[in-house]
Amino acid sequence: MSATPRSAGPATITVPTLSASALTAVTIGKPGENAWFDRLPRLTYVEVVTGI
Repeated sequence: MSATPRSAGPATITVPTLSASALTAVTIGKPGENAWFDRLPRLTYVEVVTGI
């Protein structure tokens, strides 16, 4: 945590700099008819892995 000096009249005080964030997903209500999709196609092991 870093500190940022701030001027407070004749004296200087040090105030810590904080950083915060939040991510929230909220479901409200009920899903409609046919609201779900099939899983998308995935790559096979051979298509992804390469030997050196």
